[in-house]
Amino acid sequence: MTTIVETPKRVLPTLGGAKPASVATPVPAPAPSVLYYPMNRTLLFGAGGSGKTTSVTSILRNPKLKLRVLGLDSNCIAAMVYSIRRMNLSLIPGQVVVSQFVLSPAERAAFVRSFTTAAVGKAKSSGKDWVEKQMGDFTGIDLATGQSESCGGIHTFDQDTVLVIDSWTAFQNHLIRNFLSSNLGADWETYRAVQEYVTNYMTALWACVDCHVIVLAHSKITDKQKGIRGAVIVPDIYGQAAVQSFAGLFSDVLLCRNEGGKPVWVARENGALTAVRNIPLELYPELKPAACPPDFLDPRYSFFPPMEK
Repeated sequence: MTTIVETPKRVLPTLGGAKPASVATPVPAPAPSVLYYPMNRTLLFGAGGSGKTTSVTSILRNPKLKLRVLGLDSNCIAAMVYSIRRMNLSLIPGQVVVSQFVLSPAERAAFVRSFTTAAVGKAKSSGKDWVEKQMGDFTGIDLATGQSESCGGIHTFDQDTVLVIDSWTAFQNHLIRNFLSSNLGADWETYRAVQEYVTNYMTALWACVDCHVIVLAHSKITDKQKGIRGAVIVPDIYGQAAVQSFAGLFSDVLLCRNEGGKPVWVARENGALTAVRNIPLELYPELKPAACPPDFLDPRYSFFPPMEK
């Protein structure tokens, strides 16, 4: 005589107070895993001291990831070193290379002359030219050794490399000075030229690099009557019409904010122009959309593959 054994059943949780359904327990399956992590394009924006550099420094806890920082802000290296020391990190040679924009003596003299003469100083466009040169041959200071290091062109950077532009606001200011120094007379033409350059520049950058890219920018407050999609706090992009299109070039747009002396990420909040794809808020209820940990290596996030234990 054959004995029929019923498959054990379990009760599944349901939504909306519906009556639980009793179903057969499925055959156990291996836990889902992501084998491919695409190259991320992240825009971090916020006021000075809000934690943008600290957020980037968190990546250095993974010794297999390399940072290449294109620094146009005058305090770029100082801010990076401060964050590394505060987090008590030990660097590996070649792990983080910072290229800091500094005017040469001739450019400084030209910059001073531009204040006293009608002629346009060479320094007004040197920032733009310097960035384009660094993109072809990235050379900077290895913060682990203090020595100059040549890293090659950014098109050679691999998937273990993160290119950081610190900051886009400073680069944008160099662009504005460059275009204002040309023969453009009308202000609207300057806006159009800079906005077109910005869009083309970022589009070309995404097309030619195979590494992660993080762009830092300052924030600005717009007129409430002219808010972008209701957002009042937005990235400081030249020309309000270009803000939304510029933000649309990134996979994640996060607002950095300092709360009680601690930086946080604002992933979702009314009044802030943000977009989030690598922070699964729906999967982790403990994550507060307006106060996420500013840590690219947080295991709940999907910016980079999990660290090996």
